Amino acid sequence: MATKPTPGGSDGTYGTELNAFLDIEHNADGTHAIKQSVDGTPTRVFTKYLTGTTDADSLTLVAHSITGIDKILSVTVAVYDGSIYAVGDYKLDNNVATTQFQYYWTASNVGIDSVGTDFQSQKYRIKIDYIV
Repeated sequence: MATKPTPGGSDGTYGTELNAFLDIEHNADGTHAIKQSVDGTPTRVFTKYLTGTTDADSLTLVAHSITGIDKILSVTVAVYDGSIYAVGDYKLDNNVATTQFQYYWTASNVGIDSVGTDFQSQKYRIKIDYIV
């Protein structure tokens, strides 16, 4: 099993130990080794984060600039209501006019939709996992 080199304790073997340690997560060319698979195919999965403020109405569209809707594996949306971040398709009690939002994505945008008044003009955070 590879271990990290020990400063002052790896005299003469530091480079060998460091390379063995890095080889666990890296290819010979220094790129990260692929650990994920999509539909059984080894794939690099990337994550994109978007932040901003929802519009002062019931729909906010956020451009994601990822080419190909089928490249998006998952989207998570959290919106602040002044005291908490609520995560996607959120509904509190039966007062949907103020305390709800839903989200979806298209080939070019993430839509934060049916935004209740508590979530309008508030901070949002979007996480998108995608492949290239």
